[in-house]
Amino acid sequence: MLIVDDGSKDKTKKIGKTLAKKFPEIVSFYSKPNEGKASALNYGILQASGEIVVSIDADSMFLRDTLRKLVLSFCDPEIVAVGGNVKVANREKILNKHQALEYITGLNLQRRTFAWLDCMQVISGAIGAFRKKELLTIGGYSSDTIVEDMDVTISLARYKHKIEYNSKAMAYTEAPEKIRDFLKQRSRWTLGGFQVLKKHRDLIFNPRFGKLGLIGMPYFMIFPWIDVLISVLLVFTVLRVAVVGNIDYLALFYLAISSLQAGLTYYSLRMDQEDKRLTLLSLFESLWYSHLISFVIIKAGLYYLKGSPLSWNKLPRLGKNYAPAT
Repeated sequence: MLIVDDGSKDKTKKIGKTLAKKFPEIVSFYSKPNEGKASALNYGILQASGEIVVSIDADSMFLRDTLRKLVLSFCDPEIVAVGGNVKVANREKILNKHQALEYITGLNLQRRTFAWLDCMQVISGAIGAFRKKELLTIGGYSSDTIVEDMDVTISLARYKHKIEYNSKAMAYTEAPEKIRDFLKQRSRWTLGGFQVLKKHRDLIFNPRFGKLGLIGMPYFMIFPWIDVLISVLLVFTVLRVAVVGNIDYLALFYLAISSLQAGLTYYSLRMDQEDKRLTLLSLFESLWYSHLISFVIIKAGLYYLKGSPLSWNKLPRLGKNYAPAT
């Protein structure tokens, strides 16, 4: 295991040195000047001696069998990269419960689908495995965007490398517990997504890149704005009811959205062997959480169009990235 300290101002260097000294056979520690996450990842890749490299964020944790399951995916010689199943560890607060549900029904279900369609766009930085040779061929991680995990995935996929998703290989991450921190994180994701779309715009609707060009990239470009449209329609419907007084119209609209959401949620929870009671939470998602996401998309879109400088928006961590014992 390699630990790379990218000029951190916290206790990373101290802890890394302690672990390397205590477990010299399995832990190597490196420290370098701060040049960003992409630089730290590339530094670690160069130090790695194996044919397969596995990346994990400092705020994520693997289960005991996660690494084995990730590596077993490479039994197929055509696979060059594998993404794992990211789950939210801290689920006490209502905001975190919604994030946990979103990870299961949104992010992971989408990745499962796109892997099946052979047009994966994102291998999460929290859990990803790559063949070192192919990773170095494309120059490793790039600092062109603030979402280096998505950027490197598409950079590999554009050369028609096979990218897989392994739902059994799990990593648990700590999700933001405050609205302010949540908005910072999602703003970075959204703004970084705009950067990636611009960088790889030659792929969009381009049949030369197969399903990635015709399905994967167009979906990533269009779908967030469909969410925004639905959110706007729901707000418009509520305002219309307030003026006209036709509550039946609102009830029908809300019932249709909630039923669709609940059905998709139950299916996702069953596939991931998660707590089915989270389905009840989906009934309230369209009342506030989906609008929060839409707000981020709109704000990030305007921010990006203004050409404002983009940053990583580092979040405070509470040390709640624990993994279940089983």
